[in-house]
Amino acid sequence: MTYVNHALVNETCPVCSQGRVFVAEAQKNGALFLMCEDCESEWGEPNESRDAVLATRDRHLFSRYLEPNDLINHPWYASILNK
Repeated sequence: MTYVNHALVNETCPVCSQGRVFVAEAQKNGALFLMCEDCESEWGEPNESRDAVLATRDRHLFSRYLEPNDLINHPWYASILNK
């Protein structure tokens, strides 16, 4: 899947160096997090998502990737590369 219209934060994942990092929504509580499309590494904040040491795995239950328009009034909107 290409995820062209989804909120991109990093062009390259610092963990796998292959996938891109997008803003995602958790299934259970709707909380936002960042996730690599390839290795599924996760981060809690955009400013952490460039650091492989801060990555987690399976902490959030993925629901969907958000689109830039979903975040217009959210502080993370400033971190999106493809607005």
